[in-house]
Amino acid sequence: MKYFNTIAAVSFCVLASGLTAQAELKMRVETKSGISHHEAVMTTWGSIENGLLSVNDRPLAPAKDISMISFVEDSEYLFVKPEKAGTGDGSSWENAMGIVEFCATVSAKQDVDAQLEQAKAVDGKIFCFSGGDFPINANVNAYRYDIDNATYVKLDFANADSPVHVNTKDGFSYLPLNFEDAETAVHITVAGGFDPASTGTSVAGYSPEQFTTVITGDNPSEGTQGSADNKDTCGFYIGANACLDISDITFTCFYAKKGSTFYLHGLTGKHADLNVYNSVFTKLGASDGGGVLIHSNLDSNDDAAFRCVGCTFEEISAEWGAIMKLNSPRGMNYLINCEITNNTSTNGGLFRMENGDHFFTIGCSFHNNEMKANGNHGCIVSMPWSSEAANEYYADACRYFDNHTNTRCMFFASGPKQKWWFNDCYFNDNTADDWWSTLFSMEGGGEMCLNNCTVIDNNPERCAVLAKDCRGIILNSTVLGNIREGIFQVRHCPGVKVVNSILLSENGKPALFMNGDNEADANIRLMGNSIVGPKTDGNGTCVCDENSLIAQSWVDGKFTVNKEAGLAEWDGSWAGHTNVTLDELSALLADTEGYDASAFVDWLKELGTIKVGDDNRIEQMNDAAGSPRDPASVWAGAYQK
Repeated sequence: MKYFNTIAAVSFCVLASGLTAQAELKMRVETKSGISHHEAVMTTWGSIENGLLSVNDRPLAPAKDISMISFVEDSEYLFVKPEKAGTGDGSSWENAMGIVEFCATVSAKQDVDAQLEQAKAVDGKIFCFSGGDFPINANVNAYRYDIDNATYVKLDFANADSPVHVNTKDGFSYLPLNFEDAETAVHITVAGGFDPASTGTSVAGYSPEQFTTVITGDNPSEGTQGSADNKDTCGFYIGANACLDISDITFTCFYAKKGSTFYLHGLTGKHADLNVYNSVFTKLGASDGGGVLIHSNLDSNDDAAFRCVGCTFEEISAEWGAIMKLNSPRGMNYLINCEITNNTSTNGGLFRMENGDHFFTIGCSFHNNEMKANGNHGCIVSMPWSSEAANEYYADACRYFDNHTNTRCMFFASGPKQKWWFNDCYFNDNTADDWWSTLFSMEGGGEMCLNNCTVIDNNPERCAVLAKDCRGIILNSTVLGNIREGIFQVRHCPGVKVVNSILLSENGKPALFMNGDNEADANIRLMGNSIVGPKTDGNGTCVCDENSLIAQSWVDGKFTVNKEAGLAEWDGSWAGHTNVTLDELSALLADTEGYDASAFVDWLKELGTIKVGDDNRIEQMNDAAGSPRDPASVWAGAYQK
């Protein structure tokens, strides 16, 4: 039973001092960056000093980042080791569940009454996993649930004391967290990183840095050990009314057709949630998308969302969305402060969005990933050809560097309803082998907006950096590098604005490559005191305001690339150029001709990049390093010293 919860960090000291003594209480602390568990020792359990929360003298997080503090009875905690100990009921470390007992406890029951009882029994439970390896494989006594036919089939497996129910989709069996008959959502926490030598019900040995918990689907008798293949099992089916919090777990060697580790679904009106903190996903695979996760819209009867915080995704390989395949418009999905590195897509990018998905990446690093394919584009994010899908990708404070593809681009979308919004992002040394390669390929009139972005030396000596059939705005951004045809390749653009930005090529190639089929096809406006290199003569309309400079030549030594900061730094002065003011930028951004950027500006306000007064005029605008710009003299580009 949970006794106290608070979302207001300032309430913590009052709450702690006013708490009457309770026997056998623990503390579950949830912050923006993770979940931790502590013994509630009355004399030392918590303090906030200089804005920092400490529990039992262990510094955790800034108080402002606390989202919840819960005081929980010992009975809510269950303990898990690779193999069961004592009674195996999980009541203590001496009676810890093994992985088989854990699976049997959480896997959804087929009988309605049994499922209702199970929902009550596991709701709110916190499963503490010791360090060690936890194999989930076919060596269990299991019931297979055939999703397509809604039937259970008994499988003849030995070595289990109690049955485990497994969902089968596309021939692959998942451990189901699916409580369709429960009256309300069922919340389960799975936490790794506890000392295997812990005793009693103590969680004082919580140390993920020291005790690594690995959940694996590796088949011990078939396939290649230590890598994902079709002989391995898959992970969790997260269905109706299932809300799963996971922290400090390494997932490896799972394999499926779609979504090897998580098949996230829910049902309409019966929401499913997946929150993963400080976990590692490695050596995973899928034959048709989602080496880690598929967000499914099976029969358009779905309702789910996920959030991954502080996670690492590495050495994952799959087609059609190597890491995730997002196929549902009903959730807002997040990667926050995650690292995505050394992954391989054989088709369709690392993240494939197909059906009006909403995907946010915040503070993430994408580097040293590779896509090997022919005819399917988008190494990082791929939105396939569609005139109807309204996929939306938002990136804030993300870095994309040293990624490679043998096909055309890092980001691909096609269709008038597709959308990319970037803020404070850095793109460097992303390369492709295709003669037509670009960093961005937005086709079919989709929407691309950049603010405070720095784009340097992507696709050296090849094609355009930014392309090509889009509408949108490039605001306060710096785009530099060696290119073959043009920094911004404009082909069939309904309307693009370049505002207070720098677009220059070191090798003298044009900043704007206009190659529309006719003059009405390619429309671009240079506004807000931008500094832009030459443009080619070709079909298309380029309107340059009197305060922007066009046909500018590269100046050696003017820009210094600070890779650590993700910026091209300079002194803010350019011959013949006058810096814009915040008041002038306010008027320019309110101008809807060609492209209405008001929704994008509203997003920048939500992020705190732009602050406005009562009259909706911009009062403060930050650069990509988070420093306020001079209201009377706003430097062009992403950087202002």
